[in-house]
Amino acid sequence: KYKQVLKSHSSFRRLQHREIHKLFTESFHEWLGHTIWSGKDVNEEVKWLSQCLNRVVKRYNALLINGFRFHTKSRERLRRTQNCGIVVKSSITSYASARDNNPVEGNVEYYGLLTDIIKLDYYGKWKVVLFRYNWADVNTARGIKKD
Repeated sequence: KYKQVLKSHSSFRRLQHREIHKLFTESFHEWLGHTIWSGKDVNEEVKWLSQCLNRVVKRYNALLINGFRFHTKSRERLRRTQNCGIVVKSSITSYASARDNNPVEGNVEYYGLLTDIIKLDYYGKWKVVLFRYNWADVNTARGIKKD
């Protein structure tokens, strides 16, 4: 919806896909906050997610979600078998150069080790689990990027 707003509010010319993407990543958070507080066309779930986070969170070394077990690296440190690694496949948009206006969609794989599990509670209405990873950087000699 916000991308449509960007396209319709462009001043005197039609914005290129690259320009829309840049504006979107730079200003989406401001638009979202303004839209939520103005109350226009916002469903209740989005309002709850933006305003009602309980400040007390829970941290775990292991968690079972939908039949899948997740263990942190520290929990499995002294174990014979370890299962704290992950592969995330992501779809990305990239450009050949700064002048290129034709984005190319592609898939990228990221590899990492699970270091922390945090559960956010929206006062019983929703629970959201966050995973913190040390991502492997396959392009450098050092090998790990903290995120």
